[in-house]
Amino acid sequence: MKAPLTLLFVCWGAPLFAQALVVVAGGVSPDQRLAVAVVPQKEGEFVDEADTNVYLIDNKTTKIIRPLKEVDSGGGTWGKTTDNISALWSPDGRFLAINMRTGRLMHGYVLYEVSGRRARPQKLPEPKSHPKGGIYDQLDYTANPGEVVTAWLSPTEFTTEEYGLRPRDMDKGVDGAKFGLAGFDGGSLEKLFAFHKDGWILKDIRPPKEQSK
Repeated sequence: MKAPLTLLFVCWGAPLFAQALVVVAGGVSPDQRLAVAVVPQKEGEFVDEADTNVYLIDNKTTKIIRPLKEVDSGGGTWGKTTDNISALWSPDGRFLAINMRTGRLMHGYVLYEVSGRRARPQKLPEPKSHPKGGIYDQLDYTANPGEVVTAWLSPTEFTTEEYGLRPRDMDKGVDGAKFGLAGFDGGSLEKLFAFHKDGWILKDIRPPKEQSK
């Protein structure tokens, strides 16, 4: 069941003006101090006409702290601003993952490290940084690819699911066993990322549990 959305009225800038914001699904931080919010569409307004900014706000005062400029709620002109963004905070509130719709069936995400009033985008390793990543040489993408954060396993580990993968050569298929991915022939792959003192590493690439059954 989708989490209920909260309508807020905030003030920001000079001169001050009232602006309605909606806290997105999963948007409130574990300590309840911060939240992720978007601007709801006006009645009769299409999403491509809407304000698609995404904000980090103070959940107590409802004041805007800063826009999260790397994401937007436009959904690639699909959906609604209030549905196109969701958030997953790490259990300790240090990291914030924003999933966003980028097309009719496409999604992407941005990971932030949140410290005080700052939200710093994180650089994540490419698939080929992992031994199993060589499988991407045999893969291509369907017309609707995407990747979203699916869960935090600990304060420093999270998983994503990348979908819309297909064999580059449809006749030969994919040699998944060569890369420790026996049985994989396209579809989705799960990635496990972990944070260490030197930054993020890609710890594993594997078929999602439901796909590997």
